[in-house]
Amino acid sequence: ELLDRLVRIRMAAAALLGWPTGGAFPKVAAVLADGSGGIAVRAVSVPSWHPTLALTGSVCLAAASRIAGTIPWLAAQAGGADGAASVHTPGGRWPVSVTAPVHAGVPHLAEVSIGRRRVTSYGAIRIQMPARLQLEEVVAGWPLSA
Repeated sequence: ELLDRLVRIRMAAAALLGWPTGGAFPKVAAVLADGSGGIAVRAVSVPSWHPTLALTGSVCLAAASRIAGTIPWLAAQAGGADGAASVHTPGGRWPVSVTAPVHAGVPHLAEVSIGRRRVTSYGAIRIQMPARLQLEEVVAGWPLSA
């Protein structure tokens, strides 16, 4: 039932963005706290569950865990962390680390590391919610405990 719902959400998002509804983008996943400071995620592939996340998905999820108000941030907070400590999928669990110093009250992404891999930004990237995303409407209908 959850897979079917997420596939419909992915297709609706693709249509809204003007992308092919049968393609692999946009990426959609169920995200929640895993109970140990990490984030549990189950990603949708086309047309089934994906067993894990690609490195780029892990980086994006870890970075989003430091953006106040996002679902990954809410999941990390529910797990007692300031940001994701690990990403957990059916394919495995790996540590993540995000460095996001706050400048003028806004976090700026400086570094993300996933397991033994490391990604470094060579310039400040302001991280914030996209202006056109209405997260309040999404979060209000999706309790993290579900």
